[in-house]
Amino acid sequence: MLELKNICSDFFNVNDDFQDIIKRHAFCVDKNVTITPSARGKSSFVFFVKDNAEEYIYKFPRTGFSAKTIYKEQSVTNILRSHLCYQVPDICIENYSGREFSIYKMIKGENMSDVTLDESEMRALTQELAKFIVDFHSIPIESVSYNIGTKRESLELFCKDFDYSPRFDKIADLLEERTLIHGDYHRSNIILKDKRLNGVLDFATVSIGSKYFDIGHMMFSMNDKFNKLFIDEYEKAADRKVNWNNIERVISFLDDMINNNYLPFIRRTRNV
Repeated sequence: MLELKNICSDFFNVNDDFQDIIKRHAFCVDKNVTITPSARGKSSFVFFVKDNAEEYIYKFPRTGFSAKTIYKEQSVTNILRSHLCYQVPDICIENYSGREFSIYKMIKGENMSDVTLDESEMRALTQELAKFIVDFHSIPIESVSYNIGTKRESLELFCKDFDYSPRFDKIADLLEERTLIHGDYHRSNIILKDKRLNGVLDFATVSIGSKYFDIGHMMFSMNDKFNKLFIDEYEKAADRKVNWNNIERVISFLDDMINNNYLPFIRRTRNV
């Protein structure tokens, strides 16, 4: 089972005064800071907090899943930092009224979701994205001392918030594979600098499963032109052909879970 030690079972909601919480935090006291909410946050309320020198990300869990995996993400990023050549967050965890939230220094650059790429830029970026995830999949599971658990366990915990029963029958064999995976590898978790890969975010879903979850997540978030380049570069970096049936099954699974169930849940609860 997932190791969820030292966790806080409570999470934040829209009635919390996040501006006040942030201003009371030690980093912000006696400083002139600007606080900007992010519209991108789904499982967490996300704020950009900037002083004259640095910019930070404050993440307040808004679901049980994000509250229960906050220490997991901190532990995993501490371990992975020595294995990866791109930046990952250095996470600090703070407490407010018995509820934990996380803070990390913002990785310089732009979110991939906000960047338009021409074909040559796309080719260069897909090469880096493919190499990153091939390198990630080669990290020995035993090097991660935190008991991260399986992809099935991570999915069950994630889906519990919105009372969804995952269609595990579609991907049962992939859940049995034993590769270290990011688990949420898509454009919103990619930071670019000068349109090149500079950092990767959101390691709360790192788990043990099939590499096709990471391949499928990236392709699920992108268009056909990008996906063709990405697969070309992935096959070169991995030195093997992909199984298209596995990719299609993962994308179908994600479409049902995210578009038909998770996003409607987030929209229903965003202002509740």
